[in-house]
Amino acid sequence: MALITISGYPASGKTRRAEQLQALLERKLEDPSYEGPQLKVVVLSDDALHIKRDVYDGMLKYINS
Repeated sequence: MALITISGYPASGKTRRAEQLQALLERKLEDPSYEGPQLKVVVLSDDALHIKRDVYDGMLKYINS
């Protein structure tokens, strides 16, 4: 199992890049020339996990200290 982590500032394109990467990997896995194991691509995000944005409000004091 592989794990790719994308981080960055709010509105910096993280979601868009994750969608592009997901589409690319899914195309490669569906390619007839692919002979590896059956895999699926899963994108985990705060939205998908129903994590509210305000959960990070107090994090800056830890990052900046």
